[in-house]
Amino acid sequence: MRWLLLCALAGSGGCGGAQTAAAGADAAGGASHTGGSASGGSASDASLGEMEGGAAAGDTGGSDEGSGDAGWSFPRHVCVANGTGALITQSHDCRGVDQLTISNPKVGDVEGGPVAPGTSGRVEVLVTVPQSSQGWGYPCVGFAADNAGVSFTESDPVFNNAFGLAAGQSETFSIGVQVSSSLLHGTVVRFVAWADSLNQGCTNGAELNWNVTLQ
Repeated sequence: MRWLLLCALAGSGGCGGAQTAAAGADAAGGASHTGGSASGGSASDASLGEMEGGAAAGDTGGSDEGSGDAGWSFPRHVCVANGTGALITQSHDCRGVDQLTISNPKVGDVEGGPVAPGTSGRVEVLVTVPQSSQGWGYPCVGFAADNAGVSFTESDPVFNNAFGLAAGQSETFSIGVQVSSSLLHGTVVRFVAWADSLNQGCTNGAELNWNVTLQ
């Protein structure tokens, strides 16, 4: 199962939209991150391989998601075309990126089945540019997990190699993920995805966080 990840950040170009959760919104969460604050929101619960609501991995049914702070402090890096950019150490607001909507998180292995400790898979989110915005320039999406046993295997933040997305457009972005064999089945991992723009290092980008239970 191959998924594209939406990498979203508006630099000076701007984009709009408050983040919203795709599957059942519930729970709470608050996260801080280096270099800026995110809008408040709640945490979501989905399982890795099987969503908490009973839907199969890759579905959004039954998951609880939240926009805003993820409940732990995580580093943000500047989005670059390839590799990992410099660590963002101070707040930098970009016009419109806080108005984007990040939703529909999915996690699963490369074959579309459950992801368990010791396996690899993909994480996916959908980013939507509001109709009222002027578009989202050089969109990027960053990803983080609150467990050192979960690592991303591709450039993070993810740049979609596009000049921009127009008002009303949506795009899916994904990133490879590796789950350590040292983690126990049933471990709950919190993921967060946030919007950015290429070479900008925006710290006010829309944000979505959700919980995943290893199968």
